[in-house]
Amino acid sequence: MIRRPPRSTHCISSAASDVYKRQANTTPQQTLPSSLVEIKTGNSLKPPLFLVHPVGGHVYFYRDLAHHLGSERPVYGIQAQGGDGEMEPLTQVEEMATHYIEAMRVRQPEGPYFIGGSSFGGTVAFEMAQQLHALGQKVALLTMMDTPGPHQMPAKLETDEEILAYTLNVGANASVSLEELRKLEPEEQLRYSLEKQKEMKNPLQPDLDSTQVRHLLQIFKANAQAMSKYQPQAYHDQIIFFRAKEKDAYNAKTPERAWIDLAQKGVKVFDVPGNHFTMHSPPHVQVMAEQLRPYLA
Repeated sequence: MIRRPPRSTHCISSAASDVYKRQANTTPQQTLPSSLVEIKTGNSLKPPLFLVHPVGGHVYFYRDLAHHLGSERPVYGIQAQGGDGEMEPLTQVEEMATHYIEAMRVRQPEGPYFIGGSSFGGTVAFEMAQQLHALGQKVALLTMMDTPGPHQMPAKLETDEEILAYTLNVGANASVSLEELRKLEPEEQLRYSLEKQKEMKNPLQPDLDSTQVRHLLQIFKANAQAMSKYQPQAYHDQIIFFRAKEKDAYNAKTPERAWIDLAQKGVKVFDVPGNHFTMHSPPHVQVMAEQLRPYLA
């Protein structure tokens, strides 16, 4: 039996639709939770790599990384609640971690677990690793991709215009003035953002509509607030950290520093070409996949 989750901001293109279609059951009677998105099937005998959504809530972000990791390791994305607009987004990192662990354990009831995430997703993965350890479960890999600490963000992103300007300037490599965006009506801002997305060579999320963008903005705000409130505690193991080489005005310059004193077995840092967004797109993502592959062996 195969079940597709309800259409949300993550079901955004024919390619993404193919990802969702492959959501398989752990048993013929049991379907996966809608928060789990199978990105790559891989070898069902191997523990999957679970990647938590970044601040925008989507998991389409990880499609290229999953592809370049090779065919053996299954890869699942964990998408945010509220992407379809039918439920409110979760508002605390700890709450998200608990919810995502429950979903993850439907697919893989026992460790060892391989988990990670980009940006805010790394923060949630960090808390998941803490909670799994408290449950007596083994975490074989915790990887964080350019994940800032709770108070490392140099720019506050609170309004729709600020979030849209950020995603366009950093993610789409567009030159967008916040002042110009503020002159537009809310609906015009969304249309402008969608047009800019279509101009990208590798769109972050193709085929979005205005309603889906509104849901994404609400998720972004909820996740940004959750990140600012989170107080990470010491972690008993090692973190594998991927740091974007290109810096911008929005993201932390040295995000790994927030985690060095917390990881009792150290933080191993790898530099990846590209910025906070483009490190996940070809050709930069191949570098990250090559560096990550040995930790999945």
